[in-house]
Amino acid sequence: MNIQEYLQIWSKASAEVMHQALGTAFTVEIEGAEDNAAGKSLAADGVWLAFALGEPLSANHAFWISPSDAMSLGQGFMGEPVDPLATLTDDYRDAVAELFRQVAGSVALALKAELGRECEVRFVDSAAPAWAPVARARFRLVAEGRPPLALHVQLDSALAPPQALVVPPSPPKMVAPAPVANPAVSLPPAAPASGASEARNLNLLLDMELDVAIRFGQRQLPLREILELNAGSVIEFEQQIAEPVELLLGGRLIGRGEVVVVDGNYGLRMTEISAPQTRLSSLMK
Repeated sequence: MNIQEYLQIWSKASAEVMHQALGTAFTVEIEGAEDNAAGKSLAADGVWLAFALGEPLSANHAFWISPSDAMSLGQGFMGEPVDPLATLTDDYRDAVAELFRQVAGSVALALKAELGRECEVRFVDSAAPAWAPVARARFRLVAEGRPPLALHVQLDSALAPPQALVVPPSPPKMVAPAPVANPAVSLPPAAPASGASEARNLNLLLDMELDVAIRFGQRQLPLREILELNAGSVIEFEQQIAEPVELLLGGRLIGRGEVVVVDGNYGLRMTEISAPQTRLSSLMK
């Protein structure tokens, strides 16, 4: 996969997620490579978003977004009218980071379809990258009635050509010949192993439908405050916007992940998950 193909995937996912999150249709203009002078001119007060790509690409990727474009994205994601005179606060920076986490989830799905295997796209932090880029580029998101949004891209890898992603076939397995039975010896049938019996019992349950839920946070409120709630009330949770949300099975925590948007629906890309036995035991309690 070359850089141009990689940028096409990111730009398409960015346009789709921003359309869903901001309610505005965007078109994409990929402006191609930038020289080192362009990279050095990036203002220090912009917003950096760093990502790490897993196998088979194994690269670091960072976006730089100007303060004005970050403000526009942050206000749109938080449902506020665009105010060019507003200050780029940490809340707006966190909103932009959350927006691009959702873009990363869509990119991961597109890379899986393109490469034929999973490729993790993990958000790292909102700090300027310490690694030296080997490639720079820029693409713009254009929407009617608003200034274009420019996304500057830095990569520490030229990515991998498609032929490098071919998985070699597994060597043939050697099968030992079956032992010859002795007709003079009669053995009783072997009792099934307890593990096999447990596996058969578990197979009977695998088609059961279970309710799972995600939890963004929790908070205890006195009854008085609950009775005072009405349309438009805001309940603040202790969980930060950058923290992963929790996946619950039967009201018990079994994993955590990042919220993504897939074909217009919310989804959860898992970042950690409990062992299968732990998940099973949560149903028994």
